[in-house]
Amino acid sequence: MTHILITGGTGELGTALSAQAREAGHSFRIMSRKPAPASLPAHTEWAQADVLTGQGLAEAVRGVDVIIHAASDPRNPKLTKATEIDGTRQLVEAARAAGVPHLLYISIIGVDRVPYYYYTYKLAAEKVVEASGVPYSIMRIAQFHSFIDFVLGTFLRYPIGVLPTGWQSQPIATVEAAQAVIAAAAQPPGGRLPEVGGPEVLTLGEMARDWQAVRGQRRLILPIRLPLAFAEGFRKGYNTNPARKIGRQTWREWLEATYSTARIHDPRRDFRRA
Repeated sequence: MTHILITGGTGELGTALSAQAREAGHSFRIMSRKPAPASLPAHTEWAQADVLTGQGLAEAVRGVDVIIHAASDPRNPKLTKATEIDGTRQLVEAARAAGVPHLLYISIIGVDRVPYYYYTYKLAAEKVVEASGVPYSIMRIAQFHSFIDFVLGTFLRYPIGVLPTGWQSQPIATVEAAQAVIAAAAQPPGGRLPEVGGPEVLTLGEMARDWQAVRGQRRLILPIRLPLAFAEGFRKGYNTNPARKIGRQTWREWLEATYSTARIHDPRRDFRRA
């Protein structure tokens, strides 16, 4: 049994990681800026800590076998930079001081090829981990199905939507990504690990077609081509790795499992990345 610390433990990925760690028989500690809830399931600990201020980090990392660093906040560029770079630096310093034997950092496929601000910060955080002196692994994962759902809900919230239909993605179910992460956490540090993607590479246009069909909606979609470097990266699929189709649940299958005619929700409302 491995004792795991999960940063960002209350986010979408963190919640899935906790469930998979429990299923695999590991003990784990959830790290969050929030105080512990009134009750916790068996084999679950809670650490209230903040990677930005460093408060509580020493206690949070003490006595664990591996840290899964999944804390992230892509919504605010200024806060994102502080969380990814400064926060990761504070975490690795605490891990090094505590002698933690393994730090597993969660990154994204294409951070080194798509010049998007969030990807730039993730790449910088990777370098912090690599230079930390802490034994480490870095796992780059494709976008989650729920993130594509969020993107489409944002672009297609009006009767006429404008969408970069040529952008590519290789979406994966969050639970399947979490399974791959927990499996890696139980292994020795491996440096740059093989990337993890979903079972198919699709364009936003193709995903929008299924998204509308399953939701029973019809929007007029006007394709756009953004003349930006990061947009070119998404068009060329630099954020995908067709050789690493690890997930099994397709985009259409995820949509059908998520939506029904009796339940259409606003993905912008409940999307949480970390």
